[in-house]
Amino acid sequence: MAVEKITRVLLGDERISVKVMTGAGADRGSWDTKRHSNAEYELHIVLKGRCRVSIDEKNCVLEAGNAIIIAPGQYHLPAVEPGEFERLSLPFSIQEGRLARLLEGKVEDYLLFAVSAETAYVSRRIFDESTCRKPFRDDVLLALYTLLLADVFRTVGLLDEKKANSEIQNVDQRTSTIDDFFEKHFNEYGTEEALARNLHLSKRQLARVLNEKYGMSFREKLLSTRMDHAGWLLRTTGLKVGEISAAVGYSSEGSFFKMFKEYYKVTPQKYRASFRAEDRAGK
Repeated sequence: MAVEKITRVLLGDERISVKVMTGAGADRGSWDTKRHSNAEYELHIVLKGRCRVSIDEKNCVLEAGNAIIIAPGQYHLPAVEPGEFERLSLPFSIQEGRLARLLEGKVEDYLLFAVSAETAYVSRRIFDESTCRKPFRDDVLLALYTLLLADVFRTVGLLDEKKANSEIQNVDQRTSTIDDFFEKHFNEYGTEEALARNLHLSKRQLARVLNEKYGMSFREKLLSTRMDHAGWLLRTTGLKVGEISAAVGYSSEGSFFKMFKEYYKVTPQKYRASFRAEDRAGK
């Protein structure tokens, strides 16, 4: 009976850890699961036979020599066609780093590709080593997993330095683009999709960047920008609350009032009055 465990695989100079499940090949002759998603990436290499995978209402056909990487959180449903079937299944996750960002850019939902004869051979070696009781089995498996993932990443162009440079923008430039976007769009319907396009990122990559740089989601950053500007207008102008509500992008004064009170813990009127009281006290 196969046992799941975590093996650490190091790839590249950055010493990125890759998590793998050594028991993942136990169902090599089938793929009988319900519609599901995983927290890890899933790598499936078809070595014999044919199957279909329904991903986000799209049907992907895999034949012998084909492979697919399915992104974390992506719901999918496999169906094996009649006849002999064999596949290697390898869930894995990558710690934060350059390779993780490259993989996110390459595999937004899923990625289909053909594997080489060498990769197919390594896949079968993994099956053999997983079931044998020979000395140094774990050491051999570690080497095989490292070789397999390196081959797969090379095949999909993940380690191409030119592509890496184009896909990973300079951090300062990225932050400047985000700040500029929110400054220009906080009072209108600037969308998460539009910002992702400006940065040449997927929505998942954008969420990671916003969390890394600001500790916020897109909605939280947008709310923070709107509330900051609303507070400034209340402190420095005599505009009515309804006028300020419209100025920061709210079509409903009631919605603005509710969000402002949740954000500042006081109403707009009390917020303005507190600053006016401070001004009088300072004179």
